[in-house]
Amino acid sequence: MPFNPATDAIWQVQVYCPQHLVGPGQQMSCHVSAQNLTDRLIGFSEAVIEVPWGTTFPDPAINGKVLAPGEAQYLASFTVTMPEDPAGWVEFGFHLRTWVFDVTGSTPTDMGFLRTQGNPLRVWLSPTPRYRVFLSKSNHPADYFVVNTVKDVLNAYGFDCYTLGDNVPVNRDTLIPALQNEIGRANATIAVASPRDISGITGQATAMQWFYDEVAVSNALARPVIILFDESVHLTGLAETLPCPKIPYAPTKLDPVVSELNQWLPALRDFLRNTQRQVADQWQQRIYAEAYRQGLLAGRSRHGMPN
Repeated sequence: MPFNPATDAIWQVQVYCPQHLVGPGQQMSCHVSAQNLTDRLIGFSEAVIEVPWGTTFPDPAINGKVLAPGEAQYLASFTVTMPEDPAGWVEFGFHLRTWVFDVTGSTPTDMGFLRTQGNPLRVWLSPTPRYRVFLSKSNHPADYFVVNTVKDVLNAYGFDCYTLGDNVPVNRDTLIPALQNEIGRANATIAVASPRDISGITGQATAMQWFYDEVAVSNALARPVIILFDESVHLTGLAETLPCPKIPYAPTKLDPVVSELNQWLPALRDFLRNTQRQVADQWQQRIYAEAYRQGLLAGRSRHGMPN
């Protein structure tokens, strides 16, 4: 079938980026090539790089490139400075001012700026320095999706996770000293309360005792704590009254959890970056200040949070 410029793909962008991991404020350099997917000559006169924080970077290096049918050609290189507080994947789009020639190859038609379909370049941004967190979690298969989602977000924000019996070897004889040692080495604790038990008194779902023990040790060692709890779980004891962020989740709908972590983890990083020693009352003051600014604690007083 003959090429139809109104409906058929015209070109395909290929991006080579030697940096797979970029830190905040660092520069990222990449090289862009394009392949002609048509049976006609095509040309490029300008390029714009689209970045997720809303700024575009014109690239002056493309000057009158013309590609034969099926030809792939280097277009330009570009450098983008990363934001200071990134996290996770950053996706880039490319807009190329495109010209398509007629079948004789003599008359070009300006197609305007065409954007790549999808995002041909994704770069993982990890804040520095990286901090160590004790991740209190279940190893039950039913919790894998929740736990892995939380770990992905923590990794994106520059936190390395350590858990007893997971990536920290432990046995019955070394359990208590290992728990104290790992929480002592950690900068903070992220505790996930999943419904792995039923209270014989109330009949409500509750977390296992190790969850409460690990929260208690973290508090005793003055480590900042963030608690995530299944919405069916009734928190009790210190986990209920401890002034710390408490984020409910539904296992089948984790977008709200990710959204709240996106709010709290930068606050935690800011606290760790600016505090030489993590003192519990300082963390609580930071919680209240951040909560007041963001309104994240509204309606959470039943979990030990201020109105």
